[in-house]
Amino acid sequence: MCLFVRLLGNVAMIKSTNLSFIHNFTGEQMASYFGYSVAVTDLNGDGTDDVLVGAPLYMEREMESKPREVGRVYLYLQMAPLTFSKPVALTGTHTFGRFGTAIAPLGDINQDGYNGMLKE
Repeated sequence: MCLFVRLLGNVAMIKSTNLSFIHNFTGEQMASYFGYSVAVTDLNGDGTDDVLVGAPLYMEREMESKPREVGRVYLYLQMAPLTFSKPVALTGTHTFGRFGTAIAPLGDINQDGYNGMLKE
């Protein structure tokens, strides 16, 4: 793996029977701590597990001279076994809020037929 990819952060899915890598998710921004938190649950009710990955130090760059550390959570929907959509990015709104530090599946807490998630 090249140094640049390691600086972006990486989450690897590993097959338990032989410890081989079966899927990798790579961050988009250096030093954002992509992979600091990870949660797996079926968010869209299609029967397959989806993956959420936190990057709590993600910087939003409105102007290059004034980046804002807001954090980000990436949602990867599983379309077929081990085939994931391009990530949907959920970006924090508070500077230094570190959105994505913790992610936890909650189950169907509001009884709407879909699992909920807690993101901090």
